[in-house]
Amino acid sequence: MNSIEFGKKCRPLNIQYRELFDYVPCRGNYRCSQEEYFDALQKSISLGKELTEFLEQYSTEVRDGIFT
Repeated sequence: MNSIEFGKKCRPLNIQYRELFDYVPCRGNYRCSQEEYFDALQKSISLGKELTEFLEQYSTEVRDGIFT
């Protein structure tokens, strides 16, 4: 699926997520495919838990000039 289709598919879920957690997550912050992200987003909303409960985030720690 291309990024436009993915965005359209996620839009209603992003609105629900924002209502629950006061921010909209970005798939680029997580180590996952589009499908994994979409599934986790649905699960997150249905269970009332943040995405970090289901997906691993990229680290913001820098070692030798490289994010790990």
